[in-house]
Amino acid sequence: MDAGERTFVQQGFAATTIEDITHKAGVAKGTFYLYFDSKEALLAALRDRFIEGSRGRIEALATRVPATDWAGRLDAWVEGGIRYYLDHVKLHDVLFHTGQQGHGSKAQNAAVLELAELIRAGSAARAWRVESSELVSVFLFYALHGMVDHIVGNRRSDHEAAIRLSQRIVRNAIGLPPQAGSRRVLSRS
Repeated sequence: MDAGERTFVQQGFAATTIEDITHKAGVAKGTFYLYFDSKEALLAALRDRFIEGSRGRIEALATRVPATDWAGRLDAWVEGGIRYYLDHVKLHDVLFHTGQQGHGSKAQNAAVLELAELIRAGSAARAWRVESSELVSVFLFYALHGMVDHIVGNRRSDHEAAIRLSQRIVRNAIGLPPQAGSRRVLSRS
């Protein structure tokens, strides 16, 4: 998987062959097929691994706030997701902007479902009130994704300000009071 990841980033998905991947990994071509049916199957596995890495970053930040600090947990989700994406832009782009991903990919659905669960739990704890945690999480996930794409595309250098703005937008979208907007960035990269 590491060799596939490196090769996809260096050469692009379309230009990469299974032979390129196995050569870089130092294994026989048949070994590849013990684990993956195709280059597309490897791409799907790498997407899942990317989302798991993002979830790990989010969880690391979430452990810094009390479990009952719903705004803090939401901030951790936003910050962790944005930081992981910004730290792995080239990888993200080759994984999620090439190949046969289609609508409602398994990897992106995992991220959306995790956010939906956080929103649902915050609603149950009466930290906010959301009509549909599923639809709000889809909206917020893709809004944040677009925001990061914009930051990357415009080479915006102030990532800290972008994270804080994203946190405020997300809080406002789920109905947290304005005073929650003063929360600080949880980590420094």
